[in-house]
Amino acid sequence: MVPIRTLDPIGAIGTYWASWHQASDAQVELLQALADSISIALENIQVYAELEQRVAERTAQLTETNRRLQREIRERELAEQTVRQLSLTDELTGLYNRRGFLLLAERELEAARRRQGRCLLLYADLDYLKLTNDRFGHAAGDAMLIDAAQLLRSLFRSTDVVARLGGDEFVVLASDYNSGEDVLKRLQAALRAFQRNTGRQLSLSVGLAESSLRHGEGLDSLLTQADAAMYANKLERRRLQAVS
Repeated sequence: MVPIRTLDPIGAIGTYWASWHQASDAQVELLQALADSISIALENIQVYAELEQRVAERTAQLTETNRRLQREIRERELAEQTVRQLSLTDELTGLYNRRGFLLLAERELEAARRRQGRCLLLYADLDYLKLTNDRFGHAAGDAMLIDAAQLLRSLFRSTDVVARLGGDEFVVLASDYNSGEDVLKRLQAALRAFQRNTGRQLSLSVGLAESSLRHGEGLDSLLTQADAAMYANKLERRRLQAVS
């Protein structure tokens, strides 16, 4: 018999003869070589088992790390989305603010040019806001702004860019519309319906500008045109009120 592993043996291997026999050195060496092979095989099994255990533990660690990383990425994306939303929207009305409008309207204008389409820019000024703030307080003025924002949002599609530029100024960039005249008619009808259904006064001075297919015409030009048209509309309405 010879030991399996000389240091710290874990067993032995032997051979038997039917009658008494004195094993030769060559036979003992052969038996020892077989025992050594068994020892190596057992050690390999142990090493492989430990390696598989380490791989399994490492895989579990990586899976958990990846899960935490994905969760952190989702949380970061949600936080960034919230920041972007806050930076592009008006806190009071929920419409886009000036920054959001300039960013999105420029993109929509360029997209309309690529598809050989036109855009309508509506510039609206909420009448009597300062008077309302002075007489009834800023809460009443804020309520007027919210009413105007909701009315404008209801008139246009979700793909149109509706914004509050600041103060009492609103602006809309719309595409795939019928005509500017149709937009004005629908706006006036909506204002009359609002006053009839709520009993509250809401008045808007409005100017329109339509984009052309010229490549050089930008958003600034449309804003200038629509603002001038709005101001002319405000002056004309004041003149008519003074006459009446």
